[in-house]
Amino acid sequence: MDFSERLKALRTRLGLTQRDFAEKLKLSVGYVYQLEAGKRAPSESLLVLLDLIEKEAAATPSPRSKMRDAREAKGWTIRDLSKATGYAVGVLQAMEEASGRASEKMINAISTALGIPVEDLMQGSDAPKIIDETGRTGTMGAIPNLQVPPGTTARIIPHLSFAQAGKMEACWEDGGYEYEGRVALNVKDPKAFTVEIRGDSMEDKISPGDTIMVYPSKEPRNGSVVLARLTDDAGGDVFCKLYTAKNQGKEVLLTSFNPAYPPMEYRREDFRFIYPVVEVRKPLTY
Repeated sequence: MDFSERLKALRTRLGLTQRDFAEKLKLSVGYVYQLEAGKRAPSESLLVLLDLIEKEAAATPSPRSKMRDAREAKGWTIRDLSKATGYAVGVLQAMEEASGRASEKMINAISTALGIPVEDLMQGSDAPKIIDETGRTGTMGAIPNLQVPPGTTARIIPHLSFAQAGKMEACWEDGGYEYEGRVALNVKDPKAFTVEIRGDSMEDKISPGDTIMVYPSKEPRNGSVVLARLTDDAGGDVFCKLYTAKNQGKEVLLTSFNPAYPPMEYRREDFRFIYPVVEVRKPLTY
């Protein structure tokens, strides 16, 4: 395990966001992000501090040890638990080692399979967010405790800042999502998520602070608004733009509503994803 992996594993075990971890270490959030991304090397004083924190964490039993103990008491391997719950071996292993997070749905599946209380798995370092009393936020995939009209469905879907949007695929294994969720009605894509827009390139149709809903399972059409992410080799940038496919889909033209921003042309292979935007929500004003 290199330093960046070690740092992230420790933060996850402690149940801290990058912001909370930065406050604990008395560092900036940006610095912690760069350390976890492997873009900065740690100082000697930081290494000493982390050694102390790791020893304290090791001395505190993890709730995940109950998961491992219950699995072994049944004579099951991780692969057996994977077959019983439908979750990938790697995702379950990371959860058992307290280096990965879990959704409420995943917690319930493991609890049922192993016969241990949900509360035991909800405690500790990587406990998912619990739905608050308003019912408007909570764990990805959870059903909110709200009354909705007959024939209407409601569930909590991931909500990201624009900066986080490029990492969305991590959540679909139910093991990597660690941001907040929002209630959405009648969602027709199980992988749907929302993103808060930053920047003015799509004004006056989409403004900074607006929220877009994205359907990853749906193909974009010419003239539609999309959320697109370039591959790391192409720069890794994330865009909300108007989409046009050219040359039988081999090339992509991205344009803006705001005429101050020039069109951008790429090869289709330059993109990690291109997802259509199906809804734009404006902030409430009073």
